Amino acid sequence: PVRKRISLELSGNGEALDLEILMPKGRRPRSILAGSTPVRFALKRRGTSFYACFPLRLSALGRIDLFYGPEKRMGSRSKN
Repeated sequence: PVRKRISLELSGNGEALDLEILMPKGRRPRSILAGSTPVRFALKRRGTSFYACFPLRLSALGRIDLFYGPEKRMGSRSKN
């Protein structure tokens, strides 16, 4: 299957920033890369919307790729 992706190019001043990326309806984050480095993230819900949330140090700024897939249903099986 084709991996869906949200890509961002980030730049700025300061030491760090906290990102919150709104997920498309019915989709959940699978992995996030800052360049080629995996990033730990949390999934937060606000109302009916879901966000992938993660901090980044300025040294990690540049290209960010968030890979996502369909929402997993209870009792379903899928390969990751």
